[in-house]
Parts: sequence; structure tokens; C-alpha cells
Amino acid sequence: MYLDTAQRVFGSGSWRCDRPLAPGSGFPGCWVRYDYDPARSIASADFYFRRNSISSATGVYFMVVYTSEGTQIVEGASLNVWLGPGGELHLDSDTKSDVIPPVQGVAPALNRWYHLSAHVQSVAGQGVDVTVSRDGAPVIPQARVAMSQTNVFFRRVIVHTAWWGPTTDLLENSRPSYWWDELTVDPPASEDLHGLYRTVFQQGLGYYAGNKATWFDYSGGYNNTNLLHVGANNAVKSLLRFDVSALPANAIVDEAILQVYYTGRSNGNSLTLGAHGVLADWVDSQANRVQRKTGVNWTVAGMGAGSDYTATVAATVAVTGAGCAWVELNVTNLAQAWVADAAHNYGLVLLQAAASGSVVYDFCSELGWSPCSAAQAPRLTVRYHLAQPPPVKATFQQGASGYTGNQATYFDYSGGYNNTSLLHVGADNAVKALLRFDVASIPASATVDEATLRVYQMGRSNGNSLTLAAHRVLPDWVDSQANRIQRKTGVNWSVAGMGSGSDYAVEADGSAALASAGGAWVELNVSDMAQDWVTDAANNHGLVLLQAAAGGYVVYDFCSELGWGPCTPAQAPVLTIWYH
Repeated sequence: MYLDTAQRVFGSGSWRCDRPLAPGSGFPGCWVRYDYDPARSIASADFYFRRNSISSATGVYFMVVYTSEGTQIVEGASLNVWLGPGGELHLDSDTKSDVIPPVQGVAPALNRWYHLSAHVQSVAGQGVDVTVSRDGAPVIPQARVAMSQTNVFFRRVIVHTAWWGPTTDLLENSRPSYWWDELTVDPPASEDLHGLYRTVFQQGLGYYAGNKATWFDYSGGYNNTNLLHVGANNAVKSLLRFDVSALPANAIVDEAILQVYYTGRSNGNSLTLGAHGVLADWVDSQANRVQRKTGVNWTVAGMGAGSDYTATVAATVAVTGAGCAWVELNVTNLAQAWVADAAHNYGLVLLQAAASGSVVYDFCSELGWSPCSAAQAPRLTVRYHLAQPPPVKATFQQGASGYTGNQATYFDYSGGYNNTSLLHVGADNAVKALLRFDVASIPASATVDEATLRVYQMGRSNGNSLTLAAHRVLPDWVDSQANRIQRKTGVNWSVAGMGSGSDYAVEADGSAALASAGGAWVELNVSDMAQDWVTDAANNHGLVLLQAAAGGYVVYDFCSELGWGPCTPAQAPVLTIWYH
């Protein structure tokens, strides 16, 4: 059974999944086993994962110790927290499947990274308390889950994650790649989270065939050999190229490490290995000291710095010892360039940056032929995160592109007026204007980066200045019914004229000092209230424009949503929201 073949670990750390099938499990994916010794009443697990369309039973399995005919047994009874095919979360005990109804929508999206944490604690004689969080937010707080035993002790934790390969779902517009999930029983170390995505490119690993390599000396070029060579007073160089086009174009490379396996050297002299980006395309079966492909020569025989490869070295490493060791070069900048412009990924050249004398060093080629193995082929490990896509811009203005979601009115001591060409604000704060924009077209899960309200000032009653402020309205109102006393028929404002803290938020979301006679747009930042409207459209009650300060008694005039003269439709209030 899968417990026998699960990777066993002793202590916290990270593991990766690159197996198509855990033997005997019947499930694609990987199983990681962690044993507690001795058994304990509290256990936990914490891991990052992504679902794909063939994910099955991704989750955490807490194995308990129970006694049968005088023998303590671990495998057989468990408390399980696992995800179904739709991303719903299940909780099973050893006596009942789905102790509670499955929690829907815990991990609905394919390909997206999720962070799952599960904690279980045995309560003597009463069952097990279970807490499960997704991305830090609790999704299951279940007390006293009944188990077959009175007192439960946990001996083993099994974590299962999906396998990712060339036939599974990938990020939109990406090509087949080889994904590894990061698993840990304890919270990952900070360095393990620097790039939440990690992809390893190695010839033959997960069917990857995108590594091309060759080397040349004074006599010719050699691409079908077991070893690559570097040295001989820099006359011998090796070329490598990894196809990384499977990575998303918006990937930000946090780290890229090239590993080449060093097998030996021609004598005892030391060598400093250098990696430079190649500036022109080449063909592995045709490249040699003179030409990069048939009929097309290198700019300089043997490759020229600054013309055939970058003059600035990407990475160097001093190679010592007689061989049989991995050599690592940090090629982060090169990998970022390859990701950003896959069409001009010409790989790199490994050359002699320095040496204590004439010497040739030998490294395993991508072919994995003896004396090397396939596992010793050059390996490029790229850790990256995804750049945020550019924010989406949504503009709301009555009549523009058929939008009809803006309601507005204003009131003074005499009444409320929603069917007018102008909205008014001022008169020692006795006159206020109400506006509401329907923004339900923006997904409720969106994060607002910035939101601005622009109102067109048409004029003012005299030359006094006014500070205009926008506050979020707290209760609902009806534009055709609201006035100084009531917000809708039969329902009054908490305070006549609207009360701060009861009818509108105490803090202004945006304000602007006005001193001109008119004929100009006034812009207010309303980002915070726009986020509230997007997140909770049912409680979007708009905003009130009021006088925060003034140089004296004055009333300022602004175009309403109707676009009537003296205004035009293009001068109606405009709400612009940038979000991601």
C-alpha cells in the first residue's frame, strides 16, 4: 500500500514531487511520510500545492495508533483532510466519511498555488479537535470529532500531492513543463518561499528533451559525446542551451542555478569555469571553432567576447579536486533574459575564465552516457514567481458605453433634488450631494489598486474657497426620495442632514481644495470605499460629497449624471477603478 512506498522523512524540510505514480497507491502523485516517535496527542501538517485535472485525494492523513489483539498498529485508522475533484475539502474519521458536509470552494482553481495547514489535537475521552486553514483563513474549525478509540494518539502524518507532467493542466498560454510541489510538515523556511514556483530542466527528466549541447577544440565540434570539455588555454569551450519556453512569459526569476557534473581533468592544474550568454544562434550538430552553423561563422574563430558571447561573465566558479562532484553556477540574469525573450535564447558558453596552467576539465553531457548517468546530465533549476498582470481599468460614467448605474441627488434645507442638471455642495455644510455607482461588474475577489472620482465643477455662488470631501455612505438611500430628513420614504437619516459616524463614515476617503471659478475637473481618491463596494456589492450605498472646510459661506456647483445643459454628457461624474 502507499504507506510502504511513501518517501519517509525525519524532521521538517521540503520535498518535491516528480513521480508519475506512487507504486501501489493507484493515485498519481507523491506521498510523504513523517513519523512521530513517540506517538503524540497533537499533530500538524503544512504544505503548498496546486491542483490539476487529475488530482486525486490531495491532502493530509493523520494515522493513529490503535491496539488489536494486544498489538499496536499504526496503518489502518486515520483522520483525513483531503480535497475532492472540485476543490472541495473533506474531513473523514476512522468511523465516518464526511464528518461534516464538504466545504465547497476551498481550492477551486486549477494551477493556482494554495497553502493548506491542518492541526489536530486529541481531547482525552472526547475525540479530536480539527483546525484547517487555506491561505491563512480558517475553513474547518471542528471540535470533538469522534474516533473509534476513546483516547487518540497520532503516530504518523502522510501528505499527498498531485503529480505534474506534460499531460496535466498548465498555466494559461504555457507549454508542457515539469512542476514540483513543495511539501513540509513544519512551516517552510523563508528561503523555500522566495520563489513559490520551481522548475527543473534536465534531459530525460519528466520527458524533457530541450537541452542541446556541444563542445569544440581546434580540430572540430562534437555534439554526440558522453562528455563536455573546457580549458586548454581557453581553446576548448562547451555550448549549452535549455529550452525554458514552458515557463510563463510573466515569470520573475528569483534564482536560476546551472549544475554540471564534473567527472575529471587532464592534470592537476586548477580551473575557473565561466558562463557567458551566447549572442547568436547555433546548431549543436554543426557548431565548431569556426562556424556556429553550416555556412555561418562565428564573428571570431573560437568565439569572440562581446560579439559571439557577452563580454560580461554571468557566473564563475573555481573548480578543484579530481572530479565526481557537481559544479554550480548562478545564471539568474541569463535565465530571466531567456524567459522574457524565448526567441533569442541562444544558451550559454562554458569557458576557461582562469587556470593555473594548461588543463582540460570534463563534465557530463546531456546524453547521460557512461561514465555518466542520466541523473548527472546538466541541470537548470529555476525558481520564480509570477509578475502581477497589469491592473484592469474600469470606467463608470452615466451613458458611456451604455452604463446606467449612476444615481445622484442633492439636498438643502428645503428638499431633495435628483432630477437636475447640477449637484450642489456647501452653504456651511447644509447642502450635500449623494452619488452611487454600480460596480458589480468587477469581480468581488478583485483588489482595487486605485479608484478616482472626477466631478466637473461648473461654477460657485461667490469667490470663497471650499474643501470638498467624499465620505462613504453607511445606509441605503433612494435618489428620488432622499432629502435632508429622510433617506427613503418612511426611513429617516439618523441625524437630520446626515450624521457623521451614523449616516456616513467619519473619515473622508478623499478631499480636494477648490478655489477656482469653475470650468475644470475635480479629482478625489476614493480607493478605500471602492474596495468596499467591490467586495460587498450588496452594501454599496455610494458616497456623500460635503463641505469639509470653506473660506466663508459659499455653494459650489457640479455637473450631475444627467448631462443636461449647461453641462454635457461628457461632463457627468466619472468613477475610474484600477484593479487586479
